[in-house]
Amino acid sequence: MRDSLLAAADLMAGTDKVQAKAAMLSMAQTIHTVCRPGGSKTIRTDYLKELLEILSGKRPRLVRAHAARLVGYIGSKTDDKALARFAADPELKADIQMARERLRRGG
Repeated sequence: MRDSLLAAADLMAGTDKVQAKAAMLSMAQTIHTVCRPGGSKTIRTDYLKELLEILSGKRPRLVRAHAARLVGYIGSKTDDKALARFAADPELKADIQMARERLRRGG
């Protein structure tokens, strides 16, 4: 389980557009399935850490924006502070704002 999102993020950052799209969809499906409401909080925490690791890396903007979006889906109000670290990044500013708004409304 660990690093599955990191591997998908690497594929998403690659040059093969078909693999990149499949990796993006795989990340979203994994997050929405494994981190569904009522699921294990430990697993959710592990995946949140992995998404934050993707955000803090040197991957392309699209990959990091997708990770921010997924954090917004599975995070809670308490995760807002972790996401706020990335608000100063001019490439991700709008994506981070949307994810943080989702956290404030849903968590």
